[in-house]
Amino acid sequence: MCKRSNILLTLRMKAKFRWEDLMTSRVRGKKGLVLLELIIIVLIVVILAAIAIPAYQNYIAKSRVEPPTSDVPDRVDKALKTMKWGNIAFNNPKVLGYGTSAVVQLLLSGSKTGNQLLSIVSEEGQKETYEVQFTNDMEAHLRGVAFEITAVTPERQAVSSAGVAEWKWEIRAKQLGEQKLFLALNANLLIDNRERKHTVQTFSKTLHINVVWPQSVLYFLWSYWQWICTAIAIPLVGWVGSRIFGKKNAKAS
Repeated sequence: MCKRSNILLTLRMKAKFRWEDLMTSRVRGKKGLVLLELIIIVLIVVILAAIAIPAYQNYIAKSRVEPPTSDVPDRVDKALKTMKWGNIAFNNPKVLGYGTSAVVQLLLSGSKTGNQLLSIVSEEGQKETYEVQFTNDMEAHLRGVAFEITAVTPERQAVSSAGVAEWKWEIRAKQLGEQKLFLALNANLLIDNRERKHTVQTFSKTLHINVVWPQSVLYFLWSYWQWICTAIAIPLVGWVGSRIFGKKNAKAS
């Protein structure tokens, strides 16, 4: 009886230990699964944050640099109201010999009168003055297909209200007759202290120039020697041909 009871007690103890081990392994397994799930969730959050944060920063940067389109006209209007008034003066070489060169000079000032600027223009030609609006960042351009144009000074310049800005171009006529030069003055606007691609043309003028025969005959011959040779050669060949064929016809008769 004692042996049997001991055996039963031993079996009960083993069963109890076995059950406790089983329950402990299950708890450990659940803890492992929970830990794995937490790790996966943290990884997902980190990946989403890595994608979302740069996109949000880029959105913020763009929203600061580029205001809404509807606000741009208002900002441009405000910038236009800040433009100052000044005077310009320039020379127009009304007559120019073919192949010869001249200089077009343009002056801009916010403090000097038109007459004062006219007295400063040193290049030859008809002098003109106008009142224009300007900013501290100006561009002047001179264009014309009938001329070879070389900018002597930078076409884009910083302009002071108290000083005098100067532009110069050397022009050389390439075609005879009444020709045109187009002079334009543009102001570059700053909107919200940032430079934008918004340019305002504050002045435009067409210069009419009569390109005449050059004073130098040698220059004319040098420029048109091919045309001159052709004009002389064709009649000469015709005259020689008529003389040769005329003699042959006379002998044959």
